[in-house]
Parts: sequence; C-alpha cells; structure tokens
Amino acid sequence: MRFCSQITSAVAAIMVTAVPILAKINIPNLGRKCSSGEQHACRELADIAEKDKDFNVRFQAVLSLTDQSLLAHVAENAEDKMVRSYAMRGLWH
Repeated sequence: MRFCSQITSAVAAIMVTAVPILAKINIPNLGRKCSSGEQHACRELADIAEKDKDFNVRFQAVLSLTDQSLLAHVAENAEDKMVRSYAMRGLWH
C-alpha cells in the first residue's frame, strides 16, 4: 500500500510540474495558420510575443509571426528588447 502511495505522489508531482508545459500554446501550429492567412492566429502570436512571461515562448512566437503589420506593432510595443529586435528582422524578410 505504501508503494502505491509513493507512486501516486510521484505522478501527482509530475503532473503539477507538467501542466504549464501542456498548457502552452502550440506556436508552430499558430505559425502555420498565420502563414496561411488566418488573422486570428497572427493576432494570437503577436499577443504571445508581447505578453507571455516566458522569453522562449515570446521568442518563438515572434519568429513564427508573418503578418507585417503585426510584426511592426510588436517591434514598436513589446517590452522585451530582443523580441522587438526579432520583430524588426521579420519586417526585413
């Protein structure tokens, strides 16, 4: 019985730490949708690029963003200097 309790505790601990990872938005999928012209996906990527707490998520979002007007918006308004810089690079490509 004690073994089952330890297993349950271990699984619970893994689930608690994995939930934020599982809850992350599928940025590659949003990027594909944005590239195909789905504006809601582009707006969501821009929002993530500006506001997500995780730099890696913001970075991937700005790299996946293809809408020029939203890239310009991120380049002007993102708080993170690196995100603004990569948004500017996206405008040149």
